[in-house]
Amino acid sequence: MATIIVNTRSSEDVDALAMDAGGDLFLSTTGTFFVPGLSGRDEDIFGYTPSSSGIVTRGDFADDLFFNGSQIGLAGSDIKGIDLTFNQI
Repeated sequence: MATIIVNTRSSEDVDALAMDAGGDLFLSTTGTFFVPGLSGRDEDIFGYTPSSSGIVTRGDFADDLFFNGSQIGLAGSDIKGIDLTFNQI
């Protein structure tokens, strides 16, 4: 199992995590987060696409938030879980 270090501040502790069928990760933090090219708060979900995994995991953070909680009135709320539902044809 690879460890992805997102933070140096306690507000960036990951408190919600999901992985889609393609291996992309979706994360939310306990507070404000800053990753390369993106920032958000605890009501947001952001994506990470690994390009390699192992002891050192490399990849890219999404340019935009996957879910912006403040846009639907969740400002100040903390996301504690992520459920990705996939449609299969």
